[in-house]
Amino acid sequence: MTNTQTKGINIIIHTFYQSNYSRPMINEFIFGYRITIENHSSYTVQLLSRFWNITDAFGHSKQVEGLGVVGQQPILEAHQGFEYTSACHLGTEYGTMSGKLTFSSLYNDELFEVDIPRFTLFLPARLN
Repeated sequence: MTNTQTKGINIIIHTFYQSNYSRPMINEFIFGYRITIENHSSYTVQLLSRFWNITDAFGHSKQVEGLGVVGQQPILEAHQGFEYTSACHLGTEYGTMSGKLTFSSLYNDELFEVDIPRFTLFLPARLN
């Protein structure tokens, strides 16, 4: 689990391997991640965009960016939360993700970013 907080926005990340969708014999590994966003501030915010840097075990990176998450740009009032699940494809049994989410404060139209520190994606059997 990864947890980070900026300007009262708390992000919690849980990762998991999706064996039902992966095909290890041809180096296709699918990793899921569940992101929980909690607004602990006293103002309303809107998630505008995301940026992810995804790196495999060989150091090959790809960047993914776009508006919102899973087709949504949720508005979170004070003390509300939002959760979504997504996935990424890797050609290796191990990798990392890091990135940022961009928010707008609907109180004063201020844009701010919440940096997501690097977190790992791995096959549970390879943990040791």
